[in-house]
Amino acid sequence: MFHMSYDLSLCLDATFFGNAARFINHRCCDGNLVDVPVTIESPDRHYYHVAFFTSRAVKPMEALTWDYRIDFDDDTHPIEAFKCLCGSPFCRGASSSKKRKKRCRK
Repeated sequence: MFHMSYDLSLCLDATFFGNAARFINHRCCDGNLVDVPVTIESPDRHYYHVAFFTSRAVKPMEALTWDYRIDFDDDTHPIEAFKCLCGSPFCRGASSSKKRKKRCRK
């Protein structure tokens, strides 16, 4: 999993455009996919593709899930986060429990 500084952070939004990856569902902390940034050779070093890999064996017809890393408690962000219904025991949106937040950080 990669992390960039806030100034260089990327937003992946497939609301209107995207490929098959737009159907990957959110799941706090224990999704079955991990993201890996792939730098594309270009004069602009900030051009990336994102590759997804499974973190465990995925059963046929099982939903592909990935932690979008949304801070559901951030009241200062200009866009309101969706209501998280991922069902994970580590869900950051269903409860404000700091204990759960600490357990799920990797």
